[in-house]
Amino acid sequence: MGFRRATNTDFNELTAWLVQRALEHDKPTLLLQLACEQLHRQQIVRPGITA
Repeated sequence: MGFRRATNTDFNELTAWLVQRALEHDKPTLLLQLACEQLHRQQIVRPGITA
């Protein structure tokens, strides 16, 4: 499958990407979905979701 664990750089890039999406959308569940899709496109293993 080619998936890999996220690095600190990956998390920093995802954060910057997510900030831009947050300016367009204000639904947390949509932002989570978009972040998961972005990780999948980049073949990065999504970290577990905690409350």
